[in-house]
Amino acid sequence: MSEPELKDLIRQLIASDDLDAALQLLIRHTEDPVQRDGIIIQLARYNDVKKARANGMMSNSEINHELNKLRDSLLSHLRTEKLMAPTAPQPYSLKDFEETLALSLTRVRVSEILLSSLALEKGLTITAMMSESRLGSRKLVMDYIKELTTAGLVDKVKESGKTLWRINEAGKKIIRKSLAKE
Repeated sequence: MSEPELKDLIRQLIASDDLDAALQLLIRHTEDPVQRDGIIIQLARYNDVKKARANGMMSNSEINHELNKLRDSLLSHLRTEKLMAPTAPQPYSLKDFEETLALSLTRVRVSEILLSSLALEKGLTITAMMSESRLGSRKLVMDYIKELTTAGLVDKVKESGKTLWRINEAGKKIIRKSLAKE
């Protein structure tokens, strides 16, 4: 959607008395932070008018007067301010796909290896995981182990000068469920 189309949409919302949606779009797409703050103030005014209407604190003529001032302010903003048109999502490139696939495959293979009997008993080094999984990226294996560690799903054990990684009970439960092995 281009900026003129966005402005037309907001004008239509104002005309159809959908000021909530118009204000939200203006807040989301106003470039200048100072102007955006001004729109937020208009939203607060609008909410005050809605509360006063609901509580019977304003007469209909006062409510109409305040709403007309708000509409005028919003239309003035549309005439004078630049809006950020929504950006189209970037296409998913082949490189993005390859990176996502490699990470997904790494997660699955390392998870399967961590559930193997040897890993459950003693734990495995990163080198052993790399060898058993036949994955090509040590970095991806390390990144996944860090994810598991951060989530508290693996335990790091030092043994004979080596760092071993062993899946704990919480990790077993989650990974088995994810791999549909339960």
